[in-house]
Amino acid sequence: SVPVGATLVAAYLYTGYNGPSGPETATLNGTAVNFGPMVNNTTACCGIGSERADVTSIIQSALTAAGGPSATPLSLSITEGNTAQQDGEELVSVYKYATGPDTSVAILDGFASVLGDVATLNLGAPVTGTTTAEMMIGDNFSCCGQESTITVNGTVITNTAGNDDRSEEHTSELQ
Repeated sequence: SVPVGATLVAAYLYTGYNGPSGPETATLNGTAVNFGPMVNNTTACCGIGSERADVTSIIQSALTAAGGPSATPLSLSITEGNTAQQDGEELVSVYKYATGPDTSVAILDGFASVLGDVATLNLGAPVTGTTTAEMMIGDNFSCCGQESTITVNGTVITNTAGNDDRSEEHTSELQ
């Protein structure tokens, strides 16, 4: 959803794959989506990786058809082009408010190393008691009971990221 009073800046659709044949395709809300270059996870077996497509125009059309931004999430349909090798999709949307402070958005493309990984984001200023930060994790592939723990600044967001090929999102408010 894009909240009332906000405008869509960008929207990206990610797909995970296992055993690349791509680049992969999908249909989002009745519109064909062609993903960008395949990015293989070199620390994993089996040709696991991800791809991204800019779907801003598709999401903007859906918002317009729905009457504009709303607190109600959009209902979108998606069909994978290669159901044998695509392993779920994640939609990332970025929006801004007409008024209020400037904010920063960081999107970490790709995936984490199957051997363990660390990502560091350097913000313009420390998050203090008067500011908040929100972190969302979208993950879409694992197998064989694989689970990852995601910790941000000492706060556990989840102990079960991944876990047998289910797309999911984890959100945490950090202060």
